[in-house]
Amino acid sequence: MGNNREMMVAFSTLILIGLVMVVVFGQRRRHWNEGRSMDRYPQAGPPPRDPRFRTPSERDLEGYVEGLETRIAQLEERLDFTERLLMDRPAVKEITERSGKPPAPAD
Repeated sequence: MGNNREMMVAFSTLILIGLVMVVVFGQRRRHWNEGRSMDRYPQAGPPPRDPRFRTPSERDLEGYVEGLETRIAQLEERLDFTERLLMDRPAVKEITERSGKPPAPAD
């Protein structure tokens, strides 16, 4: 019976020492890391840039503006064509003849 009791005391002592060590080293580690960044493995130099978020160059912007100008010109042509088609409708011709002036184009 004595042997069993001694083993229980030794085992509980080891557990107690382990818990004390965890608490002490946990406090130390928090104290040591107070002045450091949270990143464990800091990189040398600036972070790598994601190519999806790169700053466009002047050449890229000029190409983009040219594309927009082309689209605007195409839309103007379509609008003119649509206005000419609407002017040929009988209802519009009748309104134009009654008022004496063509309807104002939509802006």
